Amino acid sequence: MREEKLRRIAQELRRFADELDALAGPPQPRQRDNILRNDGYMLDWMTQLYERKAATGKNNSDIARDVFGEMRDPRGYLVARNRDRIGTYFKGTSYPKRATMLKLCASLGIDPATVRVPPC
Repeated sequence: MREEKLRRIAQELRRFADELDALAGPPQPRQRDNILRNDGYMLDWMTQLYERKAATGKNNSDIARDVFGEMRDPRGYLVARNRDRIGTYFKGTSYPKRATMLKLCASLGIDPATVRVPPC
């Protein structure tokens, strides 16, 4: 009897989540994201990052560790610095500074001479 009650509650929650999704409609990208994603430099950069990330098998933490180093978090674990920045580069919501770009290229094995950079 308890299992059936839990099953009904789960069904109600799924139905409620579906109704919320229908009310919200499709996700809308932010205007800033559209501007950066439509930029030819950003598209080339993102494509190169994704291809090399897949080829090397590294995750964002591995790349961030190579680029920014490590630190201890409040729990005492050794973690990569600035993991969130790596994610923004892959999403196309930000572009790294030149020094960071060189480190990213080294981490992923990309020749910096092949990377299109935006004009200054």
